[in-house]
Amino acid sequence: MARSPSDRTDTLPTDPAPKKRGRPAAGEQAMTSAERQSRYRVARARAANSGADPSTFSDTALLDRIRMAISDGSSAKTAGRYVRELSRRYP
Repeated sequence: MARSPSDRTDTLPTDPAPKKRGRPAAGEQAMTSAERQSRYRVARARAANSGADPSTFSDTALLDRIRMAISDGSSAKTAGRYVRELSRRYP
């Protein structure tokens, strides 16, 4: 038997579209690989230039900082902070 139009269920009013899961979008459309890499480099440079506590750095980051301090001609005090932290970790 065919259904008549009166047998249909009325649609209920719905809430606005549910929120998407995950991190919110950084812009209106997806970033290109070049844009993503650029943001990554800027964030790394900003973190490297901050006066953060050396105890929070990984061993590799400490070695990189020592290398950069020596090659840039920074003060011995700057490189000494990183060397001191490595010597504290590995007595």
